Amino acid sequence: MAPKKLRIRGEAQVPDESKEPATEDEKWLLVPGRIENFTYTGKNVRVPGSLIGAAIRKYWPGMYTPILGGESKLAYTWEDYEIAPYPGFASAADAVIKKFWRNYRVATEHKDRADVVLRNMCRKLTRQQWYNQRITCIGHFYAEQGVRYTKPEIVQGLAPAMTIDEFMSVVPHWADNNKRAAFMELVKNWVGENPDFKAVSDRNKANRGC
Repeated sequence: MAPKKLRIRGEAQVPDESKEPATEDEKWLLVPGRIENFTYTGKNVRVPGSLIGAAIRKYWPGMYTPILGGESKLAYTWEDYEIAPYPGFASAADAVIKKFWRNYRVATEHKDRADVVLRNMCRKLTRQQWYNQRITCIGHFYAEQGVRYTKPEIVQGLAPAMTIDEFMSVVPHWADNNKRAAFMELVKNWVGENPDFKAVSDRNKANRGC
């Protein structure tokens, strides 16, 4: 008998245009902090970081070519987003930022500061997406097998190691179709097949005392 699949929470997504505020006054009002956060008041305000993370995934360029005629590169940092093209926008970064401002607003006197804070948040959250996605994929894969692993358990290495094929069996919707090859490059990082990425990962683990 096949194992009973467990229900697992889906990833946050960006609202489609039909569900976005129709006027500026209907947008959620934010106040920019000093470095990389916004504060807000009121009910039912979506946490800004949640929407930014969802937009980073939705508008992920996958593989792109930084230099005409050059080699393709995996979009992994916010700086990649600022260079990589995205259909209908000046860049992938432009797509993320415009989606954000279609849902939030700030007072006019805070706009310059808000732009700085938003970019700082995007830079930080872009790298976090790939770390979190690995954990999400592991959780989804084992839930399909009827086994539940929590995030702390996965971080501690208590879930069995997964192969490339196993990761590719749980490709998220935003990386399916024409971005599967790019997603496989992410997976190669996770399973240690990219020596440069592994060296950086091992150094970061050592710095964290893992």
